[in-house]
Amino acid sequence: MPTGDGSTPIDTLESDRHFQIWRYEVGHAQLLLRSVKSDHHASRIDVLFKAVKAIDLPTTFDGLRIEREGDQYAVSEVG
Repeated sequence: MPTGDGSTPIDTLESDRHFQIWRYEVGHAQLLLRSVKSDHHASRIDVLFKAVKAIDLPTTFDGLRIEREGDQYAVSEVG
């Protein structure tokens, strides 16, 4: 189901790319995880979480797995 801003919510995501916490905005309750462009990757990947109530994550991930669990998401490192 589209979110109204051109993005689509997901149930699962798995990537072997390097991600890092790029931005956390308390006032807007948003968390942005980003994998930047590199010599090996021609595009950037942004994963934006809205209505964030709590986070307990490392600042970087070598590989990323996101799984929806009801109205929450579990974020972990792949591998």
